[in-house]
Amino acid sequence: MKLKAKFTLAVSTVVIAILALTAVFVFFHYKQSIRDTIAQQQFRMVSILTDEVDNKLIDSQRQVIALSKITPVDIMRDRAKAQAFLDSKPGEHTIIDNHLFLFTPSGKLFVESPYIPGRRGMDFSSRQYITDTIKYKKPYISDPFKGTQSHHSSMMFTVPLLIVGVK
Repeated sequence: MKLKAKFTLAVSTVVIAILALTAVFVFFHYKQSIRDTIAQQQFRMVSILTDEVDNKLIDSQRQVIALSKITPVDIMRDRAKAQAFLDSKPGEHTIIDNHLFLFTPSGKLFVESPYIPGRRGMDFSSRQYITDTIKYKKPYISDPFKGTQSHHSSMMFTVPLLIVGVK
């Protein structure tokens, strides 16, 4: 083989090797770039969804707080009056999609709307949402839990009604 042919072959091999290495580098860089872009888009989407969920939770809590502010001070003295009060708030059921409850300070179910027979007086005092609401005397949003009425997860929004003379 002549020197010119050997040199041409060597240069061609080097050029092909450089092009192959460049192609591999570009491929891996492109692959990493796509991964980064997808991760950024997923993070943005999850951030938007969590902000939306947070806003809905805050709105629901505000609604419960607003309801507590218009609750009559003597509501816990008469079950019929308490039941009538909760039942007169059908708009609340569009935001709070399960039930509205009034619990005694000892954590027992006083009334609920809509009414379900046989539940009044049930003891919920061991539930975190009751203990924390009583302990801190502040509105509380519970962690999701399995509800007693349905088979889906529920969350409880509680607000203490600080009414004197209720047992």
